[in-house]
Amino acid sequence: MTEEQNRSLLPEQLNEMLLNLRNEAIVQAANLILMGQKALHLGIGALALTKDEISELLTRMIERGEIAEADIQKTVNELVERLRARGQATDAELQEFAQKATVVLRENLRTILEQVKLPGGTTLEDLLKQSGEDRRSESTQPSTDKPEG
Repeated sequence: MTEEQNRSLLPEQLNEMLLNLRNEAIVQAANLILMGQKALHLGIGALALTKDEISELLTRMIERGEIAEADIQKTVNELVERLRARGQATDAELQEFAQKATVVLRENLRTILEQVKLPGGTTLEDLLKQSGEDRRSESTQPSTDKPEG
């Protein structure tokens, strides 16, 4: 080949190389677009999956919260019932104690009254009996006082 033929082939070769370069750029751009689409789909899929998982997690948390609330309410109700039962038991114990204290106080008062001696050898108990008899006899006797009219 001669130099002139080489010169005529050179622009063709150059055009062919440019054409190949352009085609390669188009293919690489298409690949880049496809990779971008895949990345976008990956992101959207991850977002959808995350949304589903977050929704499921929130639902489970709400359920657990409701269960915990029910457990807490049950525990509070049990404590209230125990306190009521204790209060009733305490009231009964206090009433029983008051009755026992009254009995003991009466017995001690009677013992004290029996031991106290008044001048003349009379005991308080005798004096109280006598006072009670005097009251009964006054209530059975007719009144001598006439109302003024």
